[in-house]
Parts: sequence; C-alpha cells; structure tokens
Amino acid sequence: MSDTGPEGTVPGAASGGGGAGLSPQEVLRTSRGPQAGGAAGGAAGEGPSFEELQKELENIVARLERGDVTVDDAIALFRRGEELYKACAERLQGAELRIEEISPSNPEA
Repeated sequence: MSDTGPEGTVPGAASGGGGAGLSPQEVLRTSRGPQAGGAAGGAAGEGPSFEELQKELENIVARLERGDVTVDDAIALFRRGEELYKACAERLQGAELRIEEISPSNPEA
C-alpha cells in the first residue's frame, strides 16, 4: 500500500511535513530555499528560517527512512531534500561570513 493521498499527492510533503498533500511536482515547487540576497536569511520577507528548513529536511529524511512512500514520491522527496540541504548550507555559510565580519580580525588588540 502506498503513502499517497488523492490523485497521487504526497501527504506531509509540504513545509514541516504537515498540511495538505502535494503532488511530487508541487513538492519541488514549494519553498525553493533562500530568496535572492537572503543566503543567511531568516528575517521577514526572506522565506522560511533555517530552523524551518532544517525541520522540513528532518521530516523528509524520516519518511524516506521509513520506506513507506512510493518510488515516485521518494524521488520527489529526495529532490526536495537536496534543495533543503543546499538552502541550509547556504544559510550557514552566510552566517559564518557575518560572524567573520563582526569578529575582530586582530586577536592581539
């Protein structure tokens, strides 16, 4: 038995693993990661926070590890997971750059 909802939707594939089911194509179109110029984001108008992206990624990993999704849904979830991983990595890199900017460059001072 598959874990798809009506008309081939993927229940829980939306942000955070809750809400209405989405088709595999909709999974790929939702929350595409940080907006332009929002690599370290999380502020209003910059899309979901790092924590929200991480939680969605954790939910996807859990679903894939359970193995209770169809092959097509697993592929869509895997692709979405890749997008989330890249978005999280970009946010972390942006945060590192911001920390370097505000940290003293000369520790001898």
